Amino acid sequence: MTMNVSMSRRLFLALIHSLPACAAHPSVAFAGAKSKSIRPLEFGPATAFSFSKVKKQARKRASLPYAPRPTPAPRIVNQIDYDAHNRIFQPIERGLFPAPDGDGAVTLLHLARLFPHPARIHLLDDGVAREIRYRKHDFRYPKESPAANMPDDAGFSGFRVHRHGDPKGLERGLAPDWMSFLGASYFRSSGDLDQYGVSARGLAIDTAVAGKEEEFPAFTEFWIEKSGSDYHVYALLEGKSVTGAYFFEIKRFPNVVTTVEATVFPRRDDIACLGFAPLTSMYWYSETNRWAGRDWRLEVHDSDGLLMHNGAGEWLWRPLNNPARLSVSTFLDESPRGFGLLQRDRSSASYIDRVAYERRPNLWVEPLGKWPEGAIHLVEIPTESEYSDNIVAFFKPAEKSRVNTPIQISYRLHWNAEEILPPHIAPAVAIRMTKPWTRTLQVAESVPATGVWSHARKVMIEFRGESLGRFGLARLRPVVEGAMPGEEIPLVQDPDGDPNHLRVIFNVPGQEEDPTEVRAFLLGPDGPVTATVLVQVWMT
Repeated sequence: MTMNVSMSRRLFLALIHSLPACAAHPSVAFAGAKSKSIRPLEFGPATAFSFSKVKKQARKRASLPYAPRPTPAPRIVNQIDYDAHNRIFQPIERGLFPAPDGDGAVTLLHLARLFPHPARIHLLDDGVAREIRYRKHDFRYPKESPAANMPDDAGFSGFRVHRHGDPKGLERGLAPDWMSFLGASYFRSSGDLDQYGVSARGLAIDTAVAGKEEEFPAFTEFWIEKSGSDYHVYALLEGKSVTGAYFFEIKRFPNVVTTVEATVFPRRDDIACLGFAPLTSMYWYSETNRWAGRDWRLEVHDSDGLLMHNGAGEWLWRPLNNPARLSVSTFLDESPRGFGLLQRDRSSASYIDRVAYERRPNLWVEPLGKWPEGAIHLVEIPTESEYSDNIVAFFKPAEKSRVNTPIQISYRLHWNAEEILPPHIAPAVAIRMTKPWTRTLQVAESVPATGVWSHARKVMIEFRGESLGRFGLARLRPVVEGAMPGEEIPLVQDPDGDPNHLRVIFNVPGQEEDPTEVRAFLLGPDGPVTATVLVQVWMT
């Protein structure tokens, strides 16, 4: 991936994921007067539906040449920019499953410059599907909006699921939502704390592959069904290299959980990287690289680390970086038990901001069934602002995909705020570093100023967990690979006096060009008592 391509990609992602839950500002004057009689949605003819039909449709399309979806009325759609799209909304009473307080309603989203390709959307009820037809009167938009000139049957860009809201706010379009499908194959939830952050998508293709342009296959058709308080969503995926059939079971209570069942049909044999369960997030800086932010806030990120539970049962924590150049890390694994992007720091004092970074959800992938041998990939793209989704994580099977060989995979996505680690494993809650310094500076009297490194950093890892206090300092030993040769590594109690809060402090040598890989954990009498921290130490 060239830097120009990655910048374009990041701008697109930043814009679609910065869309607020509330689509309109209360001061906006809307076209049309409020009517006491609600015009119902218009539907196409009823047809029998089954998931097997979606799979057959995906298989058939995989054998045909790819035909991108045309943009209806492209001149009009191109005039609906980010701000204009934000002010267009479908009232709750004109959506699917309307409710007086909006809770559980589904509303459809308008086409716009960022989302120019329509998706067909169907209401599904008892095995019968009816396509929802686009009509301008289904939306509210400001006076003189270019959307007023859209033709009928233009289509929709996606949809969102709402939670309860203030009735007066609902009338003005201030209808909070907790789940949305919008843009390519992206979908996301606000999680347990009602705040959007990290996103998921159907598939990642050739992400950060040298010499390849990243592909963004899209959901081109949806079927939506409400089952009690749950939602069943079926989707057809299509792109240059693949087609696919997806089923989503979406639950909100007691936690937001999305179960995904996917069957993917490759269109070609030369897909360099086919990534499953891809997650996308933003990391600018934290206490680890505070000097890189050039901002008044202490931390700015939607996620601060990648947690992995590998097939061998080991818990691995990889803090995120904002590297000087594009970075791709791979973690080989067979039958992974889970991985996810976490927002571990839940203190508002860490962010000093009103955009609620402390409430951004974790997104944990729980594989269902036996996943094949492969690797978890972590892509980190340099960024100079919080408006770029610059972090991607996904699972790539080791076996190469082939035409006429469908790939089936299932998993659950947990959008939560809780710590994922089991109680007996203490997490790393912070990693702090100095700026680079040269080897001519004295590290310690016991360490000679010799070696092949040209730079070094001092690193401190903070672990916190009730299990640490039960052992005490005397029974725990820090294990660090990649530290300065011959250095004695102390384990000390944090100055806050909490026996469950311990620090490991060490120095890391390295070169300016490439990062130094460090592994660190605390060892108890019977084995590790913390997650293994994988610190990538850059000297630039």
